[in-house]
Amino acid sequence: FYEFHGSETSNKESIETVQEISNNNNGSDFKWAESTEERNKLWQARHDVYYSVKAQSNNIKIYTTDICVPISNLVECIKFAETEIKKYGLRAPMVGHVGDGNFHTTVIYDPAKKEDYKMIRDFSNKLIDKALELDGTITGEHGIGLQKKEYLKKQHPDNIPLMKIIKKGFDPNNIMNPGKVFD
Repeated sequence: FYEFHGSETSNKESIETVQEISNNNNGSDFKWAESTEERNKLWQARHDVYYSVKAQSNNIKIYTTDICVPISNLVECIKFAETEIKKYGLRAPMVGHVGDGNFHTTVIYDPAKKEDYKMIRDFSNKLIDKALELDGTITGEHGIGLQKKEYLKKQHPDNIPLMKIIKKGFDPNNIMNPGKVFD
């Protein structure tokens, strides 16, 4: 999905340019919405991707990655993700709002297979490492949580002491999500 903001003329030019780029790069089924109602339907479809993937089977879980890289490095990062997905043999549709360099893989797995989860974590960690290598960030929008604590130290080692002081100011008794971002 692309969303353009501007005058009717500039939006039309942008649409034509993107359509030409899409056509020249084996893109297909290029459509656009002109009314607010049509746009809302498209955005709702984008937001429903997780649930659409989840509905494919009763016995699956979804593991979602969240990284962000400078737009100039986005293609390299997405190609890396595609290569790793194939290498690991994962089912992992990608979605994102790449205008800011942020994208997600939506990895489908069977929770009964513990080895699958480990493999997915390995994939996710490689993707995070790649984002850092490409001057990106370990999270585009969904926060740190347990998995990314160590990566936060790697990305912002000098800022951790200040973050802890700020947290202590808001949460002197450490009752709000203790251990989720840092120890």
